Amino acid sequence: MKTKVLSVVANPNERVDGPNGFGLVAAIERKISLFLEEVGGEEVSYELAGVSLDAAAASVQDVHAVFGRTLVVLKYEAGAKPAKKKK
Repeated sequence: MKTKVLSVVANPNERVDGPNGFGLVAAIERKISLFLEEVGGEEVSYELAGVSLDAAAASVQDVHAVFGRTLVVLKYEAGAKPAKKKK
């Protein structure tokens, strides 16, 4: 099992297509997914360290979205690195 620390920031002005596509939770899930796609492997667990939430989060359109920054300590099983796609 390997460990990687990822830094994640989610600002209220960041939006992506699709429902539930913004906020700190969505940013964490995207960052983990992109990292695992890049290095290969499978997520085992993660925990948040040093979370700082945006005090103005209640003023955004979706009051259930949380914005801020955090360090994510990801534990994963290393796997074969995916082959790069040729353009």
